[in-house]
Amino acid sequence: MIKDAAGGAFQYIIVYMFDRFARNRRDSIMYKEMLKQDYGIRVLSATQPISDDESGEFYEMFLEWNDEKYSKRLSKRVRNGLDTSVENGTFCGGFLIYGYKIRKEPIAGKRDKFIKYVEILSQSNQNVVSGIAIGCDSIAHKICIQNNKKTVAFLSSTLQNIYPQVNKNLVDEIAENGGVVITEYVLEAKNKYESINRFIERDRLQVMFVKAVVLIVGSRKGIAEAGTQLQRRRNRVLLKDLLSMIIKLIVKIKCMD
Repeated sequence: MIKDAAGGAFQYIIVYMFDRFARNRRDSIMYKEMLKQDYGIRVLSATQPISDDESGEFYEMFLEWNDEKYSKRLSKRVRNGLDTSVENGTFCGGFLIYGYKIRKEPIAGKRDKFIKYVEILSQSNQNVVSGIAIGCDSIAHKICIQNNKKTVAFLSSTLQNIYPQVNKNLVDEIAENGGVVITEYVLEAKNKYESINRFIERDRLQVMFVKAVVLIVGSRKGIAEAGTQLQRRRNRVLLKDLLSMIIKLIVKIKCMD
């Protein structure tokens, strides 16, 4: 930045808020003064206008002080949150500590609400259609089986190599209790990229054969979000595409027979 300023590359530095420039008072004061005195360049904020009089100077000093204190408070809260997560046995990301393993579970406090919601759906004669993932998917299928209701599971794997393996018995229970287990895959994935893509391909089939999508847990960039996006585009799918998918499924089911 200083090198470009010395070369006359710009006349102003415009930031959204002053904390984007610096959250350390010393750095903020030093670099602003250097830019202004040596190169005639001012630092401006799009959301925090500063007047050229003494009140503006005082207000800018207050903002610099507040930004520095906020940074320290935020750092303390983050450390406290990480300490609490570790005490609760929650994985905080990064490299997994040797001797530990990750156990996926529904978010604490939401499990009971989720179970109740699925029970309401099953009691109102609504069939649950989902994947077979560990967590919400597995719980939904098990509740339907316990209540003697039908459930449908779409796989992202072949029937010979159920993924995840821990739910192989659940797949058998679904079929034995009048449910349906569907896959369009006869051959195993050639590589990890194809394997990952099959999760999204599976979701396109799920949203094709349901009336509504219920998103329980997921990130904006996650596979669950992809399913929601597919549901939004559902009405734009042509009938011939749907028929093509059905025929493709029938052919692969026949091959498995």
